[in-house]
Amino acid sequence: MWKGTLPVLLVLAAACAKPAEKPPEPAGTASTAPEPPPTAAPPSALAGTSWRVLRFEGGDGKVLTPSDPNLFTLTFGSDGQAAVRIDCNSGTGTWTATGTSGLRFGPIASTLALCAQPSIGDRYLRDFEYMRSYILRDGKLYISLMADGGIWEFEPMPAPRGEFNCGNRGTLVATFNNQAQPPTAAVTLGDRAVTASAAMAASGARYTAPGFEYWEHQGEVKVTWGNESFTCKRSDPSP
Repeated sequence: MWKGTLPVLLVLAAACAKPAEKPPEPAGTASTAPEPPPTAAPPSALAGTSWRVLRFEGGDGKVLTPSDPNLFTLTFGSDGQAAVRIDCNSGTGTWTATGTSGLRFGPIASTLALCAQPSIGDRYLRDFEYMRSYILRDGKLYISLMADGGIWEFEPMPAPRGEFNCGNRGTLVATFNNQAQPPTAAVTLGDRAVTASAAMAASGARYTAPGFEYWEHQGEVKVTWGNESFTCKRSDPSP
């Protein structure tokens, strides 16, 4: 008896299971309110900062430290771009902060040079995909991986500086703030000091302020300070 009735029962069951179609709305009742614009990401304390790796502690307690922290860096651009140094390679990507502690990175495109071994570079590059949150505490940055995978600890990058021998005038010291907009250079020579802003230059690095110009190129800096103009030679290793 099932041979004849089974197809009918299946058809009836399918008909009962089919959800009722939504009746059409009466004319003139359709909503015409515009959709709200997308919410912009909140500003983050990370924007415009640069860091270098101090250590990584995995969820299993294993600790990794770089041979040179300056080889493993992370810069959060104010435009949402991220720049990283991974040992002898460099990389770029995007970053987004959410809420007060959420953090995500887009894919990091990196150069592929073969660096000296051993190195934490492979682990550092791979972990950007799994970074999920951050904390700023006591001047340091801690970035946590998803699923308690570990924590990367960073410290601020030291400000780049240069020292130049100006002969009998003494030593000129320039400390650069590349996070300022525009970038600045704090220049001292003896008891004189000035803070200058980056300016256009055909080559090298040029900073200007009222009555002052600093133009560095290939290990030399040409300085105009008031009524004086002179040249100084770099006395420390180039950064």
